[in-house]
Amino acid sequence: MATSTPLQRWDDEFNTNPETYTFRGVVNTLRKYADNHTLECWPSMAKLKANTGLTERGIRKQLDKAVEAGWLVRLRIGHHGTSEDGSAKNISSKYKLKFPHEDFTSVPTTYRATQSPEPIPCQWHVNGIHVNKCKRLGLRANALGGLLKAWAVGESVKSSNWDTKFTAMLNVIESERDPEIEGFTNISQYLPPDAETFEWWNDYALDN
Repeated sequence: MATSTPLQRWDDEFNTNPETYTFRGVVNTLRKYADNHTLECWPSMAKLKANTGLTERGIRKQLDKAVEAGWLVRLRIGHHGTSEDGSAKNISSKYKLKFPHEDFTSVPTTYRATQSPEPIPCQWHVNGIHVNKCKRLGLRANALGGLLKAWAVGESVKSSNWDTKFTAMLNVIESERDPEIEGFTNISQYLPPDAETFEWWNDYALDN
């Protein structure tokens, strides 16, 4: 019997979920451009609009829901770039299809090697994996995401993948290491005024 591909297995599981027709339609449109084995895809927004009949805002809303639900991982946020000849070009968002039970927190090495470090995009936000990990740690994901953005902007920090950078911050918190010596220099300057010097993450506990 032939072995099913990762994409076929994803199809089987995703299309039995009870989400709305619009949600499944947008994600399945993205899926049409996915590699059978890596499950990665980066169709342009123009293609998604043409295939779904939705506005850009409507598409982004459904894709954000898919990330939060654990069906997608956003590997790259779309932005304006430059071609080899110096002309401007649009770089599409890059996604990877996944299963909600997978703990996918990093991007492939080949992607990290080719993506240039960039300032944190204004539209960056925590994803479903971040939310789940923060719940396990008893922390407020969105508040910590705001801390990362404030620090990144204030310190002019650049990263090749901001989702991975936030995961690294959560790993520092989980292991109770000092973030100041773990690549988050001066982050204490962006904490609440009354934050403790040690175990400052308690200010971001779910009951605060």
